[in-house]
Amino acid sequence: MMKNSLAPIFVLFSLLVQASNTEYFGGNNLQPTVSSYPNPASDRFYLTISSTYSNTGTTIKMYDVLGKLVFSKEGNDTDGTGKSSNIIDVNEYFPGIYTVVVTDAEGNSSTPHRIMISH
Repeated sequence: MMKNSLAPIFVLFSLLVQASNTEYFGGNNLQPTVSSYPNPASDRFYLTISSTYSNTGTTIKMYDVLGKLVFSKEGNDTDGTGKSSNIIDVNEYFPGIYTVVVTDAEGNSSTPHRIMISH
């Protein structure tokens, strides 16, 4: 009997976790998709962004392991299709793991993308 009384609490908890994840990662399924190669990168990596919206207002930000912003630039969607390829030079950065987050013009953020730099 006690097993059934916990079911509504579990369902409520699951819904709350799902809602908070949706808010944290941009609020809907329109968030930009980010992929990169090579990973680990030694001198540069290629970052591909795909978004529902044009990438003309897209911002690429890279953070170090302490959460400090170390790189920021606008995406280069020149044809307005929502897809862009960006070359990020990492020669001046220390080896380690960095986090890349892309935010589109509508304020939707990508899920954090990890890049390892090794020289």
